[in-house]
Amino acid sequence: MGTPYNPEARRSPWAPGAVRMAEWEYRTVSVPAGFVSGETDERFAEMLNTYGVDGWELIAAMPGGSAGSVRFFFKRPKGGA
Repeated sequence: MGTPYNPEARRSPWAPGAVRMAEWEYRTVSVPAGFVSGETDERFAEMLNTYGVDGWELIAAMPGGSAGSVRFFFKRPKGGA
C-alpha cells in the first residue's frame, strides 16, 4: 500500500513524511544559424552526446535571438552527473 496522505507534506519539504521534490539545475546553449542542419549534423550530434555524458537532458529548443540561431535548454539533477 502507498504512503498515507499527509497534508503537512505540501506545506514544508521537511515535514515528517514529506516527499522531497527533485532539484534540478538548468543550462541554455545557443548555436548559430546552420549549426543544426546540413554538413554540421555530426558536430551537433557530438555536442548533444557530450552534454548527455555529463548528465544533461535536452528538454526544449526554440529560435534564438539572432536570425536562424537556436537556443537549447538542458536539465540535470542538481549536483551533476
